[in-house]
Amino acid sequence: MALTVLNLPTDIPWTRVCVTTDMVDPGPPGAPPPLWQSSLALYRYVPPADYQVYPGRRIIYYKLAATISNYQPKAEQVLGALDADRLSTGTLKDEDVKGRLAMSLPCTGAIVQVSVTPIEQGRALQDYPYFLDVQPRQRALYEQVTQSNERASRSLETLQLRKDGATSNSIEVLDIDQGGGVQAQIAGFGGGINQQGQWGTKSLGKDDTANITTNDASREARETQSFTTQLSQMYTLLQAYHLGTNRVFFQIVPRPHTIEKPNGFTAPRELDGVQDLFMVVSQAEGDALPCITARLDTGHLHVQPQMGFDRSEPPQTLTLDFSAPAPLEGDTQATGTQIGSSAFYGCFFKPVSKEVSLNAPTGYIIEKWTDLANTTSGRPEFITPTSVTLLPDNEQARTVVIRGTATGYACHRNEGGDIVNFGLHPSGGATNTDIWAETTGAQPGQITRSISVSFRSEVATKKEGDQYLLALTTRQLRCCDAVVVTPPAIIEFVPVLFVPALTVEQSPIPDQPRPPERESTVVARPTATGGLGMSRPVAAMNLAQVNELQQQLTATTLRLSRQITDVGNAPARDAEFVLQSLLASVVDDPRRARTFRADAKTLGLSEKEQKRLAANLGRTTDRVTRFDVLTMPEPLLRAATGRSGTELLRLRLAAAGLPTREPSAAAGPKAPVSPPRRQRRK
Repeated sequence: MALTVLNLPTDIPWTRVCVTTDMVDPGPPGAPPPLWQSSLALYRYVPPADYQVYPGRRIIYYKLAATISNYQPKAEQVLGALDADRLSTGTLKDEDVKGRLAMSLPCTGAIVQVSVTPIEQGRALQDYPYFLDVQPRQRALYEQVTQSNERASRSLETLQLRKDGATSNSIEVLDIDQGGGVQAQIAGFGGGINQQGQWGTKSLGKDDTANITTNDASREARETQSFTTQLSQMYTLLQAYHLGTNRVFFQIVPRPHTIEKPNGFTAPRELDGVQDLFMVVSQAEGDALPCITARLDTGHLHVQPQMGFDRSEPPQTLTLDFSAPAPLEGDTQATGTQIGSSAFYGCFFKPVSKEVSLNAPTGYIIEKWTDLANTTSGRPEFITPTSVTLLPDNEQARTVVIRGTATGYACHRNEGGDIVNFGLHPSGGATNTDIWAETTGAQPGQITRSISVSFRSEVATKKEGDQYLLALTTRQLRCCDAVVVTPPAIIEFVPVLFVPALTVEQSPIPDQPRPPERESTVVARPTATGGLGMSRPVAAMNLAQVNELQQQLTATTLRLSRQITDVGNAPARDAEFVLQSLLASVVDDPRRARTFRADAKTLGLSEKEQKRLAANLGRTTDRVTRFDVLTMPEPLLRAATGRSGTELLRLRLAAAGLPTREPSAAAGPKAPVSPPRRQRRK
């Protein structure tokens, strides 16, 4: 009877055992869960004893339904500090602020980790349950490029279990057109058409092997009877790892672009939808049902403005030009020296110091200076180089000073020289026949120093392009005696270190020449977060560059995912991410440009807080601006002000010129409250 039952094809009667409860709609009057969030649902089926064909082992079937979607960052904490009702209606910048509060980030890659552990304590690792089989193990895209057509193989959703109860098969449909040819007979009035390709279905099992043999005859026929050039490329869209252990790992990526769009430009593909993962678990027959922990990490691409400094202010010239005349005899300010002095002469020098300064225009700081002229002259022993000093001595210099000292030098006849002259020529002074002249070796000092001073805006308010950020979100579902649900949250976001290998040549009007000044190349520029970002919108990349970017996104997602070991204790960074996005949207607003340059004390900071901020920045208190409060790393700002949470958010929003709620209103019962990082359900 058991063999008869095994021969019948039956669907598995799945039972849902765990689900991410944060995505369950409580119904009126409660608010529904967010639309753009991931979710996990775990199903289980334990085959009856007739299907348990492994002595001493129990086979259990699991199905994990992972919903991969866009992600909408949680803005409740920001909304609790920001007074969105006071934003100007109809203003482009303020509408952008509102849009960024409700933004959703497209998913560009996902990682699913599933582990199975015994409930019993103290088990040796070799006695742990393990994954005997998983489906799908791989999902690949085969690109066939021909002269006539292009098709790709794809996997079906059909899943079958073999009679051993632990081996699965999947079916792949083939629809590959490999071209064809036409044969014609002129004298015989005959001909024919041949078509080459693969159609139908192919069964894929654990031990499936495909052998393709191409002999010389088929190659000769293909070359003489058709006009087809074939190129093949395989892209892995899903890959499973670590089969046979108690932890399996699925990497899921969106399919790449294979066909160039007519306009030549495209964008990265998004990854969304439900991914069903089938798993076969083998455990000791007498053990209780094991614990299943499923974790879903998703990478999301975000484009925000890449801001630069305004350098439209023309450079100015600063010149220091003066001379120090040779000192006269009897000059009380001249100083004697032994250099050049003798029994008949006493030598003297007289230094003269001067300086000139130049202040940056309002709203600008000094970016750099370059020499135009730099000459000094005088007695070599007294020549000193000029100096150029920036004040204050840091990146926010607003004054440049040139200082220099020129020295005049002369030797005058002393009493010894007078006696000798009188003895030899008593009337020498009257007849100009003195042996020793009144003055000798007179040498004035001269300094000429000229520099060109360039300026940039104090605040980065000029959009130079787009900066790409990759945000990593994670969530976890632990299905054991007690169900533990960790809601999704952004736990890390970094700039994408991507520099395309190709040059983008984009013409606004097809088939028309572009002026030389509009030609540009995709380049990497420093970003505010310290990494490199693209300086060109996503839509301006071609097929090869987008596929290269998607590979970089996949590598970055894997790297960030490996860095997170304890999901439950990873701090959520949604508020920080939303705040950074808001600042990127308002920093180029000319209405708020003056606000950024204002003194930080206008935010109501105490004198002690201002001193701590200045100490962290290496400046004086009068040089700390609101923009410094915006850009200072959160740990330093928290340590300097002693503020955290909503209070710290309110401070940053006020520094950006955005309206904030009063503390009492933000802390009232109607103020939005961020959901807890962890939720438990028994």
